[in-house]
Amino acid sequence: MKLHDPIIYVDEYGVKRGAILSTIWGGQPLKTSATGATEIADDGDMPAVNLAFTSGDESRSDNAGYGRQIERRSSCVHMRNQSAHGNYWRRIDEVGKDTEQDA
Repeated sequence: MKLHDPIIYVDEYGVKRGAILSTIWGGQPLKTSATGATEIADDGDMPAVNLAFTSGDESRSDNAGYGRQIERRSSCVHMRNQSAHGNYWRRIDEVGKDTEQDA
């Protein structure tokens, strides 16, 4: 995985949301691709990330016609490192605590 890849964010209420990976916070397992992009390896402990997603609150929309506002989360941990039912990220291809499988 690399910056700007789509991921799943499960919010503090356990609601699954599509999100975009915006920052990878150090630690392992990070690698640099042939193009120089920072990527997350597919095994081992996953790092914390920053992410962005479209607000689930219908009242949070821009009056200029741009649609729903964007929300962000910082230092969000991977589901392997979160004991709570929400407030974590996971890869799209991972089965999460939030569902048995994605539709």
